[in-house]
Amino acid sequence: MFFFAAIASVAFASCTNDESVFDGAVNGNEINFAVAQYTPQTRAEHDPGVAFSENITIWSWYDGENTPVIPGDIYNPTSKTFDGGDKYYWPVNGQALDFVAVPTTLAGSAYFTAPGRAADGATALTFVVPDGNNYHSTNIMTTEVETANGGTVALLFRHLLSKININVTQKERDNANARWLVTINNIQVSGLKCAGEVVINDSWDAKDGNKLWDTTSGSETWQVTDGNKLLYASIDAGAAETEYASAETYYMLPQTLEDGVQKITIDYTIETDYLGNPTQPNTVETYSKTFDLKGATPISKWFMNKVITYNISIDPSETLVPITFTVNEEVWGEESGSTPDVDPIP
Repeated sequence: MFFFAAIASVAFASCTNDESVFDGAVNGNEINFAVAQYTPQTRAEHDPGVAFSENITIWSWYDGENTPVIPGDIYNPTSKTFDGGDKYYWPVNGQALDFVAVPTTLAGSAYFTAPGRAADGATALTFVVPDGNNYHSTNIMTTEVETANGGTVALLFRHLLSKININVTQKERDNANARWLVTINNIQVSGLKCAGEVVINDSWDAKDGNKLWDTTSGSETWQVTDGNKLLYASIDAGAAETEYASAETYYMLPQTLEDGVQKITIDYTIETDYLGNPTQPNTVETYSKTFDLKGATPISKWFMNKVITYNISIDPSETLVPITFTVNEEVWGEESGSTPDVDPIP
């Protein structure tokens, strides 16, 4: 699992011909970077103990000024070098520098707007997801805007999306007279806000664990299953429970859940096998169960940098009231067992 990063960032100044400011090269005051060992990668989960290896794109300005010092240079954390062999040094006049960084794969994505400077010298980094855009396989991450004027720069990244998992468990149910078999016909999550914008700026508090995107809109349905899922083709006495988990890694825009909007629907069939009893023909019953996510669990918001796992348990029996629904929330990157940040139902 990942190291959970409260976002820090980078700061540095360019080695140019302006020796009045950048004669740090003579003094050896080169900027050094430290990338957290457990910083997550952008497209795949990062095993503990494996060094971060993805290239990073970095920008920097003099604090309060809108002239770029580094207009976006690529840094390789494995070789600890910049693209093309560039070197950067702290300015000798002690002036502070603003900086921001993202994984290079995101710097070239359709969702990313390169950081810019407002007239007042403030930095803003913007991610925009248009309605209907397939962002779900891209784990958007960034550092926050920071100001520094010396020392080794720590690069710690934060997920800007939520990660959703869906698990379905069917427990064995049979007795001397009958056996119950469950087929999952369809699982979908509907009513998702799928377009939005988040702006990372000087006032953005990366250490706030419960953060949402600035704006969200749109409506989308996530088709979890890709066809029928038969959890048990047959059940042997004493068989262990079987679990179906969503195969797709699915990232959601952090959003507030609304009554009757975001829902999970599961369609399933229960076949009752009476084990060859000639007086009792087998039966097949089809069910559809929809859970309103706002009211079904104590979680009413999907925050940035959180993993939300919805657990559906189908436990068939003669009463045919077989389905329960629970949820678990964890900080993305911390080991299981952490205390959820739950937003209670009012």
